Amino acid sequence: GDFVVATAGPDLESVLAAKGAGADAYSRQTGERVLHMDIGGGTANLAWIEDMVPWMYTDQYVRLKNSTTIPVCTGEDIYLKEGFEPLIKAGGVSVIHPDILTCGGALELKKIADDHGIICNQSHAPFPVYVPAVCSYLKRAIECTAEAGGEICVIHPDNFKSAEENAEIYLELLPFAKECGVKIGFEGCGGGWHRGSTNIAFCSDAWELMFEAVPSKALGLEWEPCHIMEGLGDPIMQLRHWAHRVVHLHGKDCTIAWDVIQKYG
Repeated sequence: GDFVVATAGPDLESVLAAKGAGADAYSRQTGERVLHMDIGGGTANLAWIEDMVPWMYTDQYVRLKNSTTIPVCTGEDIYLKEGFEPLIKAGGVSVIHPDILTCGGALELKKIADDHGIICNQSHAPFPVYVPAVCSYLKRAIECTAEAGGEICVIHPDNFKSAEENAEIYLELLPFAKECGVKIGFEGCGGGWHRGSTNIAFCSDAWELMFEAVPSKALGLEWEPCHIMEGLGDPIMQLRHWAHRVVHLHGKDCTIAWDVIQKYG
């Protein structure tokens, strides 16, 4: 069938977040455990499920982790290492994905994680907007990614610069990232039919320009099918074209209510 993993290849791991089509709301209403997988089917190489409940609900994360064999992940919105400690020490997560520059220290966080058998994965570096010395901050984010044991540092482009202007930043960062053993990815999020772009790289045309300006294979795409669907695009058709540039797949539970769109626009 038209499965993401069948299209992208068996070595690509996917991440499923409980946002979108209402699985999270249904679970709250019924008190039942719900995992609605639209992508991958039985062939999915599912890396983990993330952000199933707000990160501060430690008891709920412990219950969730004890009720599934799928690794459980959270952490992008947690500030400082002290925020991670209750979750890790209570055994509520299998994977953490901190924002490296706001988590309070990559080496110390990694030590806490390693002491409790937790995998530490990189999330996002800060958006390079309005920061004059941005490259020094982004290089530190790349260093922290390596120190924390991560392999991918997600760095979004500057929304107010062209692909060629953004390329100057990436071309400066990529040799440094290679020395650290880290790949750089950017997420194709933002934009859509209902609002202006919050990320210049929000569509296939923009990605084409980005990769033409930065031909290095060390720059890849953090691909998110739901961001395509919110623009009423076909994620499978798109993935067939872009699978070779995807370094990370981030999926949410998402359904398009075509009957509502056809009636109301």
